[in-house]
Amino acid sequence: MPISTIDSKGLTSPLTSGVTTNTVTSAAATALTLQSAGTTAVTINTSQNVGIGTASPSYKLHLVSTNTSGDTGAIFLTSPSTDGTQFRLNNTSSGGHSYTFYSTGSGNGPGVGALGLYDQTDNAYRMVMTPNGFLCIGGATTTSYNETLRIATAGQQAIHCNDTSSASSINYQYFTKGAGLTNVGAIYYNGSVMAYQTTSDYRLKENIAPMTGALAKIAALNPVTYTWKDNQQSGEGFLAHELQEHFPDAVSGTKDDVDENGKPKYQGMDASVLIASMVKAIQELKAEVDALKARLTP
Repeated sequence: MPISTIDSKGLTSPLTSGVTTNTVTSAAATALTLQSAGTTAVTINTSQNVGIGTASPSYKLHLVSTNTSGDTGAIFLTSPSTDGTQFRLNNTSSGGHSYTFYSTGSGNGPGVGALGLYDQTDNAYRMVMTPNGFLCIGGATTTSYNETLRIATAGQQAIHCNDTSSASSINYQYFTKGAGLTNVGAIYYNGSVMAYQTTSDYRLKENIAPMTGALAKIAALNPVTYTWKDNQQSGEGFLAHELQEHFPDAVSGTKDDVDENGKPKYQGMDASVLIASMVKAIQELKAEVDALKARLTP
Protein backbone atom coordinates (compact mmCIF):
# COMPACT_ATOMS: atom_id res chain seq x y z
CA MET A 1 0.00 0.00 0.00
CA PRO A 2 1.24 3.60 -0.50
CA ILE A 3 2.77 5.41 2.42
CA SER A 4 3.08 9.13 3.20
CA THR A 5 5.76 11.37 4.61
CA ILE A 6 5.35 12.04 8.32
CA ASP A 7 6.42 15.25 10.05
CA SER A 8 5.86 16.63 13.56
CA LYS A 9 2.43 17.87 12.52
CA GLY A 10 1.12 14.67 10.98
CA LEU A 11 0.79 13.11 7.53
CA THR A 12 1.66 15.05 4.37
CA SER A 13 1.88 14.03 0.71
CA PRO A 14 2.08 10.34 -0.31
CA LEU A 15 5.41 8.79 -1.35
CA THR A 16 6.00 6.76 -4.48
CA SER A 17 6.98 3.86 -2.24
CA GLY A 18 5.21 0.90 -0.71
CA VAL A 19 5.12 -1.13 2.49
CA THR A 20 4.56 -4.86 2.24
CA THR A 21 5.21 -7.32 5.06
CA ASN A 22 7.36 -4.89 7.04
CA THR A 23 9.35 -3.91 3.92
CA VAL A 24 9.76 -0.34 2.65
CA THR A 25 10.48 -0.09 -1.07
CA SER A 26 11.17 2.81 -3.41
CA ALA A 27 10.07 3.16 -7.00
CA ALA A 28 12.11 1.31 -9.62
CA ALA A 29 15.55 2.84 -10.31
CA THR A 30 15.00 5.36 -7.50
CA ALA A 31 17.03 5.84 -4.34
CA LEU A 32 15.32 5.51 -0.98
CA THR A 33 15.88 8.48 1.36
CA LEU A 34 15.13 9.34 4.95
CA GLN A 35 14.80 13.02 5.77
CA SER A 36 14.82 15.00 8.98
CA ALA A 37 13.78 18.67 9.17
CA GLY A 38 13.70 18.77 5.39
CA THR A 39 17.26 17.53 4.99
CA THR A 40 18.19 14.09 3.71
CA ALA A 41 19.89 12.16 6.50
CA VAL A 42 20.11 8.66 5.00
CA THR A 43 20.22 7.53 1.37
CA ILE A 44 20.03 3.98 0.02
CA ASN A 45 20.88 4.10 -3.67
CA THR A 46 20.01 1.59 -6.36
CA SER A 47 23.27 -0.28 -5.72
CA GLN A 48 22.11 -0.80 -2.13
CA ASN A 49 24.89 1.43 -0.80
CA VAL A 50 23.90 3.29 2.37
CA GLY A 51 24.95 6.90 2.72
CA ILE A 52 24.79 9.02 5.88
CA GLY A 53 25.63 12.64 5.25
CA THR A 54 25.99 12.00 1.52
CA ALA A 55 23.37 11.51 -1.20
CA SER A 56 25.87 9.57 -3.39
CA PRO A 57 27.23 6.69 -1.31
CA SER A 58 30.08 4.81 -3.00
CA TYR A 59 30.38 2.00 -0.47
CA LYS A 60 28.07 -0.35 1.43
CA LEU A 61 28.26 2.12 4.32
CA HIS A 62 29.48 5.60 3.40
CA LEU A 63 29.60 8.28 6.11
CA VAL A 64 30.46 11.94 5.53
CA SER A 65 30.78 14.64 8.19
CA THR A 66 30.55 18.19 6.86
CA ASN A 67 31.42 19.74 10.23
CA THR A 68 35.15 20.49 10.37
CA SER A 69 35.22 21.29 14.09
CA GLY A 70 37.91 19.38 15.94
CA ASP A 71 35.50 17.84 18.45
CA THR A 72 33.16 16.17 15.96
CA GLY A 73 33.41 13.18 13.65
CA ALA A 74 31.52 11.01 11.22
CA ILE A 75 31.27 8.21 13.79
CA PHE A 76 31.24 8.61 17.56
CA LEU A 77 31.13 5.47 19.72
CA THR A 78 30.90 5.41 23.50
CA SER A 79 30.86 2.66 26.07
CA PRO A 80 29.60 2.80 29.67
CA SER A 81 32.33 0.46 30.91
CA THR A 82 35.91 1.35 31.86
CA ASP A 83 37.30 -1.06 29.24
CA GLY A 84 34.72 -0.51 26.53
CA THR A 85 34.33 -2.52 23.35
CA GLN A 86 34.10 0.18 20.70
CA PHE A 87 33.91 -1.93 17.56
CA ARG A 88 33.91 -5.68 16.91
CA LEU A 89 34.42 -7.73 13.74
CA ASN A 90 33.19 -11.31 13.87
CA ASN A 91 34.31 -13.86 11.31
CA THR A 92 34.59 -17.19 13.07
CA SER A 93 33.53 -19.39 10.16
CA SER A 94 36.15 -21.51 8.35
CA GLY A 95 38.83 -20.71 10.90
CA GLY A 96 38.19 -16.97 10.95
CA HIS A 97 38.83 -14.82 14.02
CA SER A 98 36.86 -12.27 15.99
CA TYR A 99 38.58 -8.93 16.60
CA THR A 100 37.71 -6.14 18.99
CA PHE A 101 38.81 -2.51 18.75
CA TYR A 102 38.65 -0.88 22.16
CA SER A 103 39.76 1.99 24.35
CA THR A 104 41.17 0.97 27.70
CA GLY A 105 40.45 2.09 31.23
CA SER A 106 41.80 1.35 34.67
CA GLY A 107 41.13 -2.37 34.42
CA ASN A 108 43.12 -3.07 31.23
CA GLY A 109 46.76 -4.16 30.88
CA PRO A 110 47.94 -1.59 28.31
CA GLY A 111 47.04 1.28 30.63
CA VAL A 112 44.48 4.05 30.84
CA GLY A 113 43.95 5.82 27.51
CA ALA A 114 45.45 3.13 25.27
CA LEU A 115 43.79 1.97 22.03
CA GLY A 116 43.97 -1.68 21.11
CA LEU A 117 43.09 -4.37 18.60
CA TYR A 118 42.35 -7.62 20.42
CA ASP A 119 41.94 -11.11 18.96
CA GLN A 120 38.99 -12.55 20.85
CA THR A 121 39.51 -16.00 19.30
CA ASP A 122 43.12 -16.41 20.48
CA ASN A 123 42.78 -14.10 23.52
CA ALA A 124 45.80 -12.08 22.43
CA TYR A 125 46.65 -8.44 21.78
CA ARG A 126 47.55 -7.86 18.12
CA MET A 127 48.22 -4.13 18.21
CA VAL A 128 48.18 -1.46 20.93
CA MET A 129 48.76 2.29 20.74
CA THR A 130 49.92 3.41 24.18
CA PRO A 131 48.61 6.59 25.84
CA ASN A 132 51.80 8.45 24.80
CA GLY A 133 51.32 7.53 21.14
CA PHE A 134 53.79 4.63 20.83
CA LEU A 135 52.78 1.58 18.79
CA CYS A 136 53.13 -2.05 19.93
CA ILE A 137 52.64 -4.97 17.52
CA GLY A 138 52.69 -8.74 17.95
CA GLY A 139 51.49 -9.10 21.53
CA ALA A 140 53.48 -6.33 23.24
CA THR A 141 51.25 -3.88 25.11
CA THR A 142 53.78 -1.39 26.47
CA THR A 143 57.16 0.02 25.45
CA SER A 144 60.16 -0.53 27.71
CA TYR A 145 62.46 2.26 26.54
CA ASN A 146 60.07 4.81 25.03
CA GLU A 147 60.60 3.36 21.56
CA THR A 148 58.16 4.69 18.97
CA LEU A 149 57.54 1.19 17.58
CA ARG A 150 57.91 -2.09 19.47
CA ILE A 151 57.46 -5.43 17.72
CA ALA A 152 57.23 -8.64 19.74
CA THR A 153 57.79 -11.87 17.83
CA ALA A 154 58.09 -15.54 18.77
CA GLY A 155 60.51 -17.17 16.35
CA GLN A 156 59.22 -15.31 13.27
CA GLN A 157 60.31 -12.37 11.15
CA ALA A 158 59.71 -9.12 12.99
CA ILE A 159 60.06 -7.00 9.85
CA HIS A 160 60.01 -8.23 6.25
CA CYS A 161 60.90 -5.72 3.52
CA ASN A 162 60.21 -6.87 -0.05
CA ASP A 163 60.97 -4.89 -3.20
CA THR A 164 58.85 -6.08 -6.14
CA SER A 165 60.37 -3.72 -8.72
CA SER A 166 63.23 -4.44 -11.12
CA ALA A 167 65.41 -1.66 -9.71
CA SER A 168 69.14 -2.45 -9.59
CA SER A 169 69.36 -0.93 -6.10
CA ILE A 170 66.82 -0.07 -3.44
CA ASN A 171 66.79 1.48 0.03
CA TYR A 172 65.07 -0.97 2.37
CA GLN A 173 65.42 1.36 5.34
CA TYR A 174 66.31 5.03 5.09
CA PHE A 175 67.20 7.07 8.15
CA THR A 176 66.84 10.84 8.36
CA LYS A 177 67.08 13.47 11.06
CA GLY A 178 65.63 16.91 11.64
CA ALA A 179 62.93 18.96 9.93
CA GLY A 180 65.00 19.12 6.74
CA LEU A 181 65.20 15.31 6.54
CA THR A 182 69.00 15.11 6.53
CA ASN A 183 70.13 11.62 5.53
CA VAL A 184 72.04 9.90 8.36
CA GLY A 185 72.14 6.34 7.05
CA ALA A 186 70.49 3.52 5.15
CA ILE A 187 70.19 -0.23 4.78
CA TYR A 188 70.06 -0.94 1.07
CA TYR A 189 70.57 -3.48 -1.70
CA ASN A 190 73.35 -2.33 -4.03
CA GLY A 191 72.62 -4.76 -6.85
CA SER A 192 74.61 -7.65 -5.39
CA VAL A 193 74.46 -7.67 -1.59
CA MET A 194 72.93 -5.82 1.33
CA ALA A 195 74.95 -2.77 2.36
CA TYR A 196 74.85 -0.65 5.51
CA GLN A 197 75.54 3.03 5.06
CA THR A 198 76.40 5.70 7.60
CA THR A 199 76.49 9.26 6.29
CA SER A 200 80.09 10.46 6.00
CA ASP A 201 80.05 13.37 3.55
CA TYR A 202 82.86 15.89 4.05
CA ARG A 203 80.32 18.72 3.81
CA LEU A 204 78.92 17.64 7.17
CA LYS A 205 82.29 17.85 8.94
CA GLU A 206 84.66 20.54 10.18
CA ASN A 207 87.91 20.77 12.13
CA ILE A 208 89.30 17.91 10.02
CA ALA A 209 92.82 16.87 11.08
CA PRO A 210 95.12 13.83 10.57
CA MET A 211 94.72 11.08 13.15
CA THR A 212 97.60 10.45 15.52
CA GLY A 213 98.39 7.91 18.25
CA ALA A 214 96.23 5.19 16.71
CA LEU A 215 98.77 2.42 17.30
CA ALA A 216 98.86 3.13 21.04
CA LYS A 217 95.05 3.10 21.25
CA ILE A 218 94.77 -0.19 19.39
CA ALA A 219 97.52 -1.72 21.54
CA ALA A 220 95.56 -0.76 24.69
CA LEU A 221 92.49 -2.75 23.70
CA ASN A 222 91.61 -6.03 25.40
CA PRO A 223 90.20 -8.57 22.90
CA VAL A 224 88.57 -11.48 24.74
CA THR A 225 86.75 -14.75 24.11
CA TYR A 226 83.50 -15.52 25.94
CA THR A 227 80.32 -17.61 26.11
CA TRP A 228 76.85 -16.07 25.78
CA LYS A 229 74.68 -16.86 28.82
CA ASP A 230 71.39 -17.37 26.96
CA ASN A 231 72.55 -20.04 24.49
CA GLN A 232 76.09 -20.97 25.59
CA GLN A 233 77.48 -20.08 22.17
CA SER A 234 81.08 -18.94 22.09
CA GLY A 235 82.10 -15.54 20.83
CA GLU A 236 85.04 -13.18 20.59
CA GLY A 237 85.34 -9.42 20.70
CA PHE A 238 85.37 -6.73 23.38
CA LEU A 239 83.60 -5.84 26.62
CA ALA A 240 81.62 -2.68 25.94
CA HIS A 241 82.68 -0.76 29.04
CA GLU A 242 86.38 -1.53 28.40
CA LEU A 243 86.16 -0.46 24.79
CA GLN A 244 84.35 2.71 25.88
CA GLU A 245 87.49 3.86 27.75
CA HIS A 246 89.42 4.12 24.49
CA PHE A 247 86.68 4.53 21.86
CA PRO A 248 83.68 6.25 23.48
CA ASP A 249 82.07 6.89 20.08
CA ALA A 250 81.88 3.13 19.49
CA VAL A 251 79.81 2.37 22.61
CA SER A 252 76.33 3.38 23.74
CA GLY A 253 74.93 3.33 27.27
CA THR A 254 76.59 3.33 30.68
CA LYS A 255 78.22 0.47 32.57
CA ASP A 256 75.81 -1.25 35.03
CA ASP A 257 72.92 1.08 34.12
CA VAL A 258 69.32 0.04 34.95
CA ASP A 259 65.88 1.37 34.05
CA GLU A 260 63.17 2.70 36.38
CA ASN A 261 62.15 -0.87 37.19
CA GLY A 262 65.65 -1.98 38.09
CA LYS A 263 66.10 -4.00 34.90
CA PRO A 264 69.50 -3.86 33.15
CA LYS A 265 69.98 -1.37 30.32
CA TYR A 266 72.66 -3.19 28.36
CA GLN A 267 75.43 -1.38 26.57
CA GLY A 268 75.89 -1.73 22.83
CA MET A 269 78.78 -1.16 20.48
CA ASP A 270 79.56 -0.49 16.83
CA ALA A 271 82.91 -2.08 16.01
CA SER A 272 83.04 -0.29 12.63
CA VAL A 273 84.15 2.84 14.49
CA LEU A 274 87.49 1.09 15.07
CA ILE A 275 88.26 0.75 11.36
CA ALA A 276 89.81 4.19 10.94
CA SER A 277 92.06 3.69 13.97
CA MET A 278 93.05 0.21 12.76
CA VAL A 279 93.98 1.58 9.34
CA LYS A 280 95.97 4.39 10.92
CA ALA A 281 97.65 1.95 13.32
CA ILE A 282 98.74 -0.20 10.36
CA GLN A 283 100.12 2.89 8.67
CA GLU A 284 102.01 3.89 11.81
CA LEU A 285 103.33 0.37 12.20
CA LYS A 286 104.38 0.30 8.55
CA ALA A 287 106.22 3.59 9.01
CA GLU A 288 108.15 2.07 11.94
CA VAL A 289 108.97 -1.06 9.89
CA ASP A 290 110.06 1.05 6.93
CA ALA A 291 112.32 3.09 9.22
CA LEU A 292 113.89 -0.07 10.66
CA LYS A 293 114.39 -1.53 7.16
CA ALA A 294 116.08 1.69 6.07
CA ARG A 295 118.46 1.52 9.04
CA LEU A 296 119.31 -2.13 8.35
CA THR A 297 119.78 -1.71 4.61
CA PRO A 298 123.52 -1.30 3.83
